[in-house]
Amino acid sequence: MFVLAEPGQAPPAPWDNQSAVKAHITDVLPGTTFDAQGVGRFVRRTYTIEFHLSHGDPGVMEVAATDAAAASAVLRVAQKAGWRVLRLWEHELGAKGEGRLRGRFRRLELAGKA
Repeated sequence: MFVLAEPGQAPPAPWDNQSAVKAHITDVLPGTTFDAQGVGRFVRRTYTIEFHLSHGDPGVMEVAATDAAAASAVLRVAQKAGWRVLRLWEHELGAKGEGRLRGRFRRLELAGKA
């Protein structure tokens, strides 16, 4: 998940509209395509990355990667834009991982205030 702004706030320019975000992603990862719903796909032989811009909060973009090899490409997109990244693994979404996830969100919130 990319956090482009504080919760409930609009992202700063130029990330305040989907067109700018799409242009940045396609610039860093040429070959990325987006559909009308705001879902982008970057496909390589060994992995696929999906960018979901269609959620209601303009400050958050969900990113799904099919393989760990995609991590460097995802981080490159974020670093070149100055975005913060919150990594969530599916196995952490269960009840046992809830405390760890809450801690990550708290740290992310505190880092944004520093």
